[in-house]
Amino acid sequence: MSKEQKKTEEVLEQETTISSEIIELEWQEIERIFSIRDDLTNLEAHFSTMCLNFERKKAELLRTMSECESAMYSLASQLKTEKGISPELTYELKLPQAVEQKAYFIRKDD
Repeated sequence: MSKEQKKTEEVLEQETTISSEIIELEWQEIERIFSIRDDLTNLEAHFSTMCLNFERKKAELLRTMSECESAMYSLASQLKTEKGISPELTYELKLPQAVEQKAYFIRKDD
């Protein structure tokens, strides 16, 4: 192919290229794109709701864990007081590994 033929083809391509500021498209041409955008919007909303629900459940679980931990330490402290153990001494409560086994307060020296 000669240089002139190539130039002629390039000129023809440039002439057929649309360069308007606004190019109208028919519904059939963009229907699939529109549908995918709609699906994506729905997925993003679902993901957002899912994340929000997860964070709410996580916060509730952390709050419950904190309450359990506080109750456990409070009951252990109360038991220590009931046993007449000096509050100036440090004891560790050794809990049993199985139900109905004995537990112990073990003194921890500094």
